[in-house]
Amino acid sequence: TTTVPVGINRATTTLSLIDTDLIATNIATGTSIFGVAGTLPVFPTQLSVGTTTPITWATAVSYCGNLIENTHTDWRLPSYIELVNEYLTNGQGSFQSGYYWSSTELPSSPSVAYSLHMLNGYASNDVKTLPSLLARCVR
Repeated sequence: TTTVPVGINRATTTLSLIDTDLIATNIATGTSIFGVAGTLPVFPTQLSVGTTTPITWATAVSYCGNLIENTHTDWRLPSYIELVNEYLTNGQGSFQSGYYWSSTELPSSPSVAYSLHMLNGYASNDVKTLPSLLARCVR
């Protein structure tokens, strides 16, 4: 088991410079990342259909916050760790190929949020105002 110091990835590069060392398959049980240590949280029990075109982070947050699906209204944008856990558990599953927004912001830059590519598990950080990523909501 590898323990990753908070703010540092396995290559000892600051997380603001995320690289291919920080892919979902490298984040396993017992790993500490983004300040979370130990077993990854269980992914929420329900996943929304989601967007089919890229949107901004604020639009993704609003989309999830206003979503009514199957009579449920308590949807939210998943955290980065929740996306990683979903990828590790189910791979691409029902996600279309592409990067997905997370609710987790980059600590050193609140204008940036983490994302995960659901086909290959690669991590990224993206400027929240760019309409460049997809979104799935969880509850």
